[in-house]
Amino acid sequence: MAVAPIASLQRCPDVFSTLEVDVARLEDELASPVELEFVVESGRLWYLQLRTFSVAETALPPRPAGRLLGQGRPAGPGVGTGELHVDLDDVLDAIDAGRSVVVALEATSPAAVPT
Repeated sequence: MAVAPIASLQRCPDVFSTLEVDVARLEDELASPVELEFVVESGRLWYLQLRTFSVAETALPPRPAGRLLGQGRPAGPGVGTGELHVDLDDVLDAIDAGRSVVVALEATSPAAVPT
């Protein structure tokens, strides 16, 4: 998977516009800056992961309206497959049973992972 600067999205104005509007809406609805992992495949935008920032992480200056800043790198080199679970107890049961899982939670933290 190639990682490209965010400015390269200007070659796909519809994708860039959609991303810009969605990020602004998410930041407004969540009342927090967001980190959004996404991919563009065949001109189509796919959202992969969203993370909000805590108060300690928001020491960044406010984002100017109408501009996207920054570029990202993928969290992992591949594609995950497995049963989709939204409850950590179900995840642990599936893992104990030897099944592959994909976890989708409203919010995550390192504390959610049992040690």
